[in-house]
Amino acid sequence: MRDALRGVTAQDLDVATSATPDQVISLFVKTVEVGKSFGVVRVLEKGADLEVATFRKDSSSGDGRRPDSIEFSDEKNDALRRDFTVNALFFDPVSNEVLDYVEGLKDLRGACLRTVGEPQRRFQEDRLRILRAVRFAVQLDFEIEAVTWAEIRRSVRDVLSVSQERIRDELFKLLKFGQGKRAWGLMNRSDLWGTLFPELSPLEASEAADLQRLISVPTDNRVEAFSRLFAVWGMTPLTESVIDRLRLGKNEEKSLKTRLRWAFDLSSIWMLSRGERVLTYDDPDVRAGMDLWEERRGASEERDLLHQEWAALTVEGKLPAPFLTGDDLKAVLQGPLIGQVLREAYRRQLEGELTSRDAALTWFSGWSKLNGGK
Repeated sequence: MRDALRGVTAQDLDVATSATPDQVISLFVKTVEVGKSFGVVRVLEKGADLEVATFRKDSSSGDGRRPDSIEFSDEKNDALRRDFTVNALFFDPVSNEVLDYVEGLKDLRGACLRTVGEPQRRFQEDRLRILRAVRFAVQLDFEIEAVTWAEIRRSVRDVLSVSQERIRDELFKLLKFGQGKRAWGLMNRSDLWGTLFPELSPLEASEAADLQRLISVPTDNRVEAFSRLFAVWGMTPLTESVIDRLRLGKNEEKSLKTRLRWAFDLSSIWMLSRGERVLTYDDPDVRAGMDLWEERRGASEERDLLHQEWAALTVEGKLPAPFLTGDDLKAVLQGPLIGQVLREAYRRQLEGELTSRDAALTWFSGWSKLNGGK
């Protein structure tokens, strides 16, 4: 309802009803009981995937995330349990009217983000709301109401009790809009930044300016978002500890660390042999990291030369197929050594030392004899 009233296309549709979960399930052919105990059922109908929630009121929260118990209720009580007034508006399709029990329309018109009821109570019910308040203020370009803001600052350290996965996901939602100056300003003034990332505080003025520029690019890619957030530090033991806390998937973590490694250091690639340089640069994450390096420092002649060197060996952006594969080596080698030898053979191929498959097989035969192979 909030986005519709603002004339913005909503990313998702929330449906609330007086029907109980069992009644919802009985009405549709295909449903999924994602949170039946909290009154939530997914309805799969004609290609749509909707979460349908039963109106409810909540008890207190003992874990700072979810209510200890719930009671099915009506739309007014459901509105009164929600986080912010602009998120507590309902549209009744039967009467064709907006139902507002918390002055959400007034706050929507005034571009004001305010909690429903006492901020302390709302934040204690779910401590992630402290961070969500900043995210919504950035997303909606709203000002945070004074009492709500004061409570954010007072209770900011409570966010540390929230799981790292939920913090990670909320941070990504904050970053994806590309409102760098606003996001950094609120994170910094509320002390959320120093609370979540004490290893990375404080920043010099030039570093803060760089960070704001980098996160001012909208993105739907989580690795891209976090690489922009941490690029001013590069890949250090401090950033590594922060990345570990994000609990990304293995591939995402590897991509992020690679990008940060090259977002902070371009010159060291010239210490590698030509073939190893090309192989390293062929990694899209290496190139993405170097893109971030240039965003901060401007176009680089070194980068141009490196790209030319790589492009000279590619066809439509792809390097030639290697002469050797794992099948050629596995009768002699096993484990990680196979990958190491394949990379060495490919490096020699790119440098022109090995010019055919037969030459590569001859090289490997000699290598295996020298290194105790069959």
